[in-house]
Amino acid sequence: MQIKQRVPPALRRRAAEGTKKKMRLEARLASKLRRFFSKIGNQFRKQLADGVVLDATMFDEELRRILKNHYVKTFGDFSGGLSDTLKSINHSNLILKQNGDIAPENTSEIAEAARKIKPSRVNREVRSERNQFIEERVARQSKFILDTTQKDLNKAAAERQSEALAAIAIGVLITRQQMANNARRDFRDKTTERPAGIAMTETQAVAEEAKQTDASRTVEIAAGTLAAITVLRKVWLTVGDDKVRSAHQAAEGQEQLVTDPFLVNGEQLKTPGDTSLGASPGNTINCRCSAEYSIVSPI
Repeated sequence: MQIKQRVPPALRRRAAEGTKKKMRLEARLASKLRRFFSKIGNQFRKQLADGVVLDATMFDEELRRILKNHYVKTFGDFSGGLSDTLKSINHSNLILKQNGDIAPENTSEIAEAARKIKPSRVNREVRSERNQFIEERVARQSKFILDTTQKDLNKAAAERQSEALAAIAIGVLITRQQMANNARRDFRDKTTERPAGIAMTETQAVAEEAKQTDASRTVEIAAGTLAAITVLRKVWLTVGDDKVRSAHQAAEGQEQLVTDPFLVNGEQLKTPGDTSLGASPGNTINCRCSAEYSIVSPI
């Protein structure tokens, strides 16, 4: 069931801080990917001059390493927030840091329940799930990126080879090196914007998965204690500018239980950027939204 209500200012501030953190991570990954694609382009030119089209899979190990390092860093930066908040709850201060809700009637019960939920246990289980998520995503995304790259290499080579043959037919000679230089330029032009796009998509997906994993494991561990007297929810937040797609603007403020998906433009997403439930690229690529998590008292 969808619930939409006023979003507490503290959640908006946390989302804004998270967006800035994502942007810093994106910038670092984009820089590494620009160098990576430049390296592919140079090798492509060298081999094409010898009459061979580059096999992009030769860069699989390097790309996997780049992605894995980025995923580990991003996951670490965005997990642990909810369990740290639980640790901070005590009898005298129930102004929960994440959303400012106050539940004085449940003071003793919440504080006692929170003490039973060990952040160390949450973090241990999050690490285990993180490792599996990262391993699977590295393999999947590396293949996707290199498959797309191979298509671009093949197209650039085929078009410039056809051009060279057509030139010969009219008595103009284009050397292999000239053909390779032209194909390299075509590949560069095709991939100029790709590093930034990949960096945004990958950072978003991993950061949001980290928060969701942290919250989900907390819910499981809290069963029978904190979950009996409080509710853990997540809310969809946009960055609030004129670039936000209309479907995501419509989802602004949508609130769900941590274990339930958001419904956005008729599709289910665990988090912004999530594709595990079948969300389309148009609903996920270049998404800058955030899911923020809060602990509230049940109605």
